[in-house]
Amino acid sequence: MGAFRTRDPVAYVIMFEKDDGERRYHSSELLDGQMALRCYPPPFDALLDISRNSAGVVGREQSVVIHPVDALRPEAGGTPGDRPVIACVHVAWGTCSGKLLIRPDAMPDAVLSTSSELESGDTVRELPGRLLRLVDEIHEQAGLFAWKETANTCSDWSERDLRAVAHQAWRDAPTMEADGAKPGFDQFAVYDPEFMQWHFVPRAVVDA
Repeated sequence: MGAFRTRDPVAYVIMFEKDDGERRYHSSELLDGQMALRCYPPPFDALLDISRNSAGVVGREQSVVIHPVDALRPEAGGTPGDRPVIACVHVAWGTCSGKLLIRPDAMPDAVLSTSSELESGDTVRELPGRLLRLVDEIHEQAGLFAWKETANTCSDWSERDLRAVAHQAWRDAPTMEADGAKPGFDQFAVYDPEFMQWHFVPRAVVDA
């Protein structure tokens, strides 16, 4: 896992790299069937994602790097099958009645959002304002007004400490199995790695 510290990245992505140098990036299937490169504004969310069920995501002989990007470029690759590269933003985790939803593949249900800018195929040097405002609003409703400062604080932690906090987060997380691959949810969940706490925000109070 790479260090979080970098200068004002667009976002962070999860990169899988083999010993021979072959790389691929963590992607997600959107509701319309398109594959999108998953981007994380808080880098710790990327670590949480990959820590939940790493055996089901990471292939053999692969290392995992949480990689900051200064720009999302169509030629950068990142989705399987040579499909056009678009991006989506991880804004929170999906939760129902105070419990994080776990999909049939044992991965947590992520709340993902995209925009015309990210789907255009053009180089994007900053995440669209609407998506950044959504991430901000969810964190602020959770009382995490300083989530960006917390991300900077985490950049000083050792890889061992970061992994330990991520694993503790899932041990502490109230979870429930989802009924389907695309479950419904009534709350957003975000995690504060500094105080090691999950926070839940009613979906109805967020202007999504």
